[in-house]
Amino acid sequence: MLGIPALAISLDTRREAADYTYAARFARKMVRLMINNPAIKNTAINVNIPCLPVSQIKGVVVVRQGKNNLVETFEKRIDPRENTYYWISGNFVPLSKVIDNDVTALAESYITITTLQYDLTKYDFLDALNDIVRQSEIEV
Repeated sequence: MLGIPALAISLDTRREAADYTYAARFARKMVRLMINNPAIKNTAINVNIPCLPVSQIKGVVVVRQGKNNLVETFEKRIDPRENTYYWISGNFVPLSKVIDNDVTALAESYITITTLQYDLTKYDFLDALNDIVRQSEIEV
C-alpha cells in the first residue's frame, strides 16, 4: 500500500516440529527476485511451499488465488476447570483438479506464487449496482 513490496511465505504444515530450512532458502530467493525487479514495487506476493522433501516438490508455478471448500470438524474438549468446549478444525478440499490456482497446485506438490492486491472493489459490477440502487427505494 505504501509502494513497498510485500511478501508472505507459508509452509503447508500444522506440525510444530516442521523443518523450515528449504522454505527459508526459498524466501531468500524471493526477496532477491523482488529487490531486483522494480516492476514488483506495488505488489504483494503470497508464496505457499509444500512441506515435502525438496526432491518431491514438482516445481514453481505462478497462479491465481484459489477457492476451496473447508470441511469442518468439531472436537469436544474439557478445559482444566471441567468446562466443555468445542475445538473447530478442518481440512481444505480443492474445488478443482485444474492446476491454475494456489490451492490445487499446492495439493499437487508445487510451490505456488500468487500476486495479491488490497483493493477488493468489484469494478465490473459498480455501474450495475449503481443502477440497482437508483431504481430501488433506498434513501437517506
